[in-house]
Amino acid sequence: MNSVYTCAICPKKPCAKGDDNFPKNCPTVMEKEIIEKSIERYNVDENINKIMKVANKLPVTEDGELRSRAEEIIDLTKA
Repeated sequence: MNSVYTCAICPKKPCAKGDDNFPKNCPTVMEKEIIEKSIERYNVDENINKIMKVANKLPVTEDGELRSRAEEIIDLTKA
């Protein structure tokens, strides 16, 4: 992974939408093998699956406000 990715400022977010219109420097395209291995592991390992499901919900509070990184870590350890 030697490329610079711009996921944070990607206006389309095709990876999250299931779209195929990826920017040329998208890691979903450029690192396809790593992505596929990660998905396979996510689907096979119950612990990784559980952690990722909890982590996916942590960035925002119930009212939609962004949490600090410390709040996210605290909530993850409680799950």
